[in-house]
Amino acid sequence: MISNILQAMKCILLLVLITLSCFTIAYPGGENHRIDNPLHEKCIAILRNSITDANPSVKLIAVFLTGETGLSFASKELETVLLTDTAPEIRARAAEAIGKSKDSTSIKALQKALKKDKNAFSRACAAEAIGKLGDQSSLKYLKAALGDKDELVRVAATEAMIRLGDKGNFGNLLAAFKSDNPQVRRWACDAFVNLNNKSALEDLRVIAQNDNDPLVKIWAARAVLLLSTDDPKGVREKYSIIIADFTQNDSPGVRSRVACALGDVNTGSSLKILKSMLGNNNENTTVKLWAAEAMGKLGSRSLGPLRSAARNDSNPGVRIWSAEAMGRLGRINPALIMITPLLQDEDAITRLHAAKAILNLMKDEREPHS
Repeated sequence: MISNILQAMKCILLLVLITLSCFTIAYPGGENHRIDNPLHEKCIAILRNSITDANPSVKLIAVFLTGETGLSFASKELETVLLTDTAPEIRARAAEAIGKSKDSTSIKALQKALKKDKNAFSRACAAEAIGKLGDQSSLKYLKAALGDKDELVRVAATEAMIRLGDKGNFGNLLAAFKSDNPQVRRWACDAFVNLNNKSALEDLRVIAQNDNDPLVKIWAARAVLLLSTDDPKGVREKYSIIIADFTQNDSPGVRSRVACALGDVNTGSSLKILKSMLGNNNENTTVKLWAAEAMGKLGSRSLGPLRSAARNDSNPGVRIWSAEAMGRLGRINPALIMITPLLQDEDAITRLHAAKAILNLMKDEREPHS
């Protein structure tokens, strides 16, 4: 009896502290303004310290999750990783994270990576990040990258140049649809969405129906749906089915892309498929994470399945991402109550997921919800 009372009091105290934390969070200088808030600072410390962790798996996840916050609290650490880490995937994720942070102070590190990194995907991610930062002084580096020996880098540099105002390069993106490299074709599909350009809609429709790579088909169908919102219902249904047909694909990577795409396009079948993914005890953990993320984009009808996963899933990462998605739908305090204790978890990766989720929920507290 006494232990139950103490537990209830602990929950009430946690709710009060979280509520006070949320009300003190404000970003008067923009989303990257530094906030002196204990919970906020603890989450930042967990992520920032792990970016230099000796364990490559922890480091990779820390870099990726830092990028998912869209904040710039770890710019110096990310620059160091971008320019010195021995793992190409970690360097690429560092470039992506810098691009998402919109921190222009890291532009020289990105320029150096675009010019000198030995891995093509890392160079491509550096080019993409430069485009997101919108730095006009980088045009000369992007123009030089148009001569890169790797086609993926050339396509990424083309997209970045268009972002910076060079509108004459869409032909290069269209040509990328004919590449023998499926990664290049996928990048080109995404580029037209990122640039909100409808000139390739007919090509994208053909690719979505006929390409021989599952990920290309999914991303082309997603692009069609996102760029042609005025298409008749029957046409939208056609491309939604193309995405949904890969729900049972053997590859978790493909199923993860299905989840991401369904959240982005929000078709009539999205919730049913995502609910099935999230609730399947045998589903791959990464797929379930992206299913939870996607469901957070679908509105209040997702709350029931998300609440169930946040309480009951056996994987702490899935519980955290599900609770974060609940928070994005307006249930911020309940979500924080579920997530905050996991900052003390003995598992480093669980702590990283919790820190990223809390930072995002604090950032979202002042934004409108569905």
